[in-house]
Amino acid sequence: MTHGGGTLTVHTVTPAAPQVLAETNDYPSWGTVVWATNQQQGLTFQSGADQTVRSLAATQGQLNNTIDPNMPRAINDHWPVFAFNFAFGSIGGQPAAPVELALGHVRSPAVSYLGKSVPPLWKSYWSSWQNMLSFAYDDAVLAVQRASVLDDSVSAAATQTNGSHYAALCALALRQAFGGVELVGTANKPWLFLKEISSSGNVSTIDVIYPSLPVFLHTNPTLLRLLLDPVLAYTESGKWPLTFCVHDLGASYPNATGHNDGGGENMPIEESANMLLMATAYMNFTDAASASAFAIQHYRILKQWADYLVPNTLMPAYQNQTDDFTGFIANSYKSRAERNPRGRRDG
Repeated sequence: MTHGGGTLTVHTVTPAAPQVLAETNDYPSWGTVVWATNQQQGLTFQSGADQTVRSLAATQGQLNNTIDPNMPRAINDHWPVFAFNFAFGSIGGQPAAPVELALGHVRSPAVSYLGKSVPPLWKSYWSSWQNMLSFAYDDAVLAVQRASVLDDSVSAAATQTNGSHYAALCALALRQAFGGVELVGTANKPWLFLKEISSSGNVSTIDVIYPSLPVFLHTNPTLLRLLLDPVLAYTESGKWPLTFCVHDLGASYPNATGHNDGGGENMPIEESANMLLMATAYMNFTDAASASAFAIQHYRILKQWADYLVPNTLMPAYQNQTDDFTGFIANSYKSRAERNPRGRRDG
């Protein structure tokens, strides 16, 4: 496959029986895994049993440029692997060209929303994943530079705020937040969906979007709006029947099936307040025209949630909240005395 700098050698793996819009152990059961690098002198490749491929690389310093015909197969069936092997010459020498590897998973559709398939956003910009791969590979050097600028900016600000250990936590949080979201839709209507990782696998959980707020607000407020848009679209559609905000858009990623029966892991005060706080943050950080348009478009639902919170927040009813491991709790708040047992003033 050609690209701006030459020709790519590409290895792909696709399930023998793909299950579209389904997951197995939190991994998509459809689509194509892509593993690519630039063709160059000394490059060899091979797929096969792990012991065979690794032994050849270790003993003869090159692979046989062959593909195992019995793939794909189960991971514990002779442990299939694919490898690129680069011959760099003597230890201490320099490779003739820089080595760059591209690893990804392309799939379409990306998600479903209320029963309709939604494409990945990249399809609005490239006619095929091959064209996208070529662009991404050629953009690798500049992409690393842009990533370094962002990393340096976050690290400097976090270090100044609370030291190097805090900066390290921010670097980890930045990566996890972006690792849990996916751009879908079209250029005219892009959305950013979030998967609740390491727990339930819910789609766009509001009390998971909320703690990611600083990441997206800092990098680009538009990203926060793209996260809020599908939640607002669903709650404004009339399909969600309750006055408070929904907890998530679906029980299992990538299917945003909604909760038209009013069910789900409802956290009425938690999620309604989270949405109001995030909407306010977006409007404060974006430009005036965008903030005004957003406020006008979503005024009705935002006022609805505010009207729910006013009479319910000070004495919360028996309901769930983000610490759902505790179960439902009535009056789940602390008084001023409980927050400050020694009479200290709130900060």
